[in-house]
Amino acid sequence: MTHKLGVSSVMFVLSAALFGVGCAKGVNFSGQALNAPAGEGGVVTVTVPACEINIPQYLIEGNVNSFEFTGSGGVTFGYNQSGTHAGVGGSASVQISTASMSLSMQALNPLNFSQIYGATVSADQTSTNLNATIDFSQFSVSPNYYNSTPLSSVSADGLSQGVKNLKSQADGVSWIGRVIQMVNVNTVMLNGGFVTGIVAGDTFNVYNDQFFWQDNSRPCASGNTYLGSQHVPSTPVAVATVTSVDPSSNIAFATVNLNGSTPILLGAEVIPLNLVAPAKGQPARYLKKNVLVGKVAAKSFALPGGGNFDFGSAVNGQMTSAISSNGFVVTNDE
Repeated sequence: MTHKLGVSSVMFVLSAALFGVGCAKGVNFSGQALNAPAGEGGVVTVTVPACEINIPQYLIEGNVNSFEFTGSGGVTFGYNQSGTHAGVGGSASVQISTASMSLSMQALNPLNFSQIYGATVSADQTSTNLNATIDFSQFSVSPNYYNSTPLSSVSADGLSQGVKNLKSQADGVSWIGRVIQMVNVNTVMLNGGFVTGIVAGDTFNVYNDQFFWQDNSRPCASGNTYLGSQHVPSTPVAVATVTSVDPSSNIAFATVNLNGSTPILLGAEVIPLNLVAPAKGQPARYLKKNVLVGKVAAKSFALPGGGNFDFGSAVNGQMTSAISSNGFVVTNDE
């Protein structure tokens, strides 16, 4: 897979006062206990693997099982699960009567790629009467020509239906954000803001997470399997209250009130506690979940008049729009 959340580590400092007097017990994100004595100047330094900080809630990927379009003469182009249709010679300008696409999509855990939700879209759900003439010779002239043809609306519709299906399942769980920067001992930065739907006054419970890897000494390393995580302690370590939201970048700043002596660690989970009520007559508020855009597997196929078309590049170019226009926040379109 080409998507990777990062394997480097980030150093950050915490006030010793947050740990209590002299020394206290914390948990680092490799899943091991961490003794954190106060250093020079009363500062504690903690190392956190980068992939355990700004974690999107899902990674979305997919597979196009079929993409077929039929000319007015009854010849079908594209491919299905039985194989790829052969192209035909002659004119590259063809009257296309119908087109359809079937696909499967998955929302995965971005750390170990295990499936959380799945969706399928059938050819019948995307079948469209086009009755349009398309000059397929232009596909080799301009890589973006596909997007100007009515075929692109068929693949875009299929992706949109798949994403909507995943979102309807994801709506059953809470938005989960992360503390991505310790601004100072009283202020943190969250990986959600204006685009997410967060506003000043929203409050969140903050939980430190303990991460478990097959080899806890090498968190985030290639080939090292992520096994899971848990809140440590099981109760919130703090409540964060949003004070400002940056409309130009999807982040928010929040003041924190600790529930005890345990400090907030970088990458801590933030889960909604109380959202500001919407204005009278406005719909209930909804926080858009952060997702990482993965790849859609699709085949190349022969075109009318000769030549081949890299359909995978075309459909992957539509993924970000399909995801962001259907209730998710794209955090990385790698």
